[in-house]
Amino acid sequence: MSVTAQKYQDEKIIVVTHGFTIKAAVLAALGRPDNPMVVEEPDNLSITRITRKASSDNYYLRYYNRVVDSKF
Repeated sequence: MSVTAQKYQDEKIIVVTHGFTIKAAVLAALGRPDNPMVVEEPDNLSITRITRKASSDNYYLRYYNRVVDSKF
């Protein structure tokens, strides 16, 4: 577990970044698949949620590339 994960293990952290960084984080959470093209880069202004289970130090992709409709 990283120092940051230890320090903030009971906190929720929001990260705002570019699509390629999101894709890289998703690929890492999925266990680094052999073919990185299995995950498309997310749309602009989309939301992705990755969680970590502290007891096992496993990461889970909860949702990917969610967008709000135009009526929001």
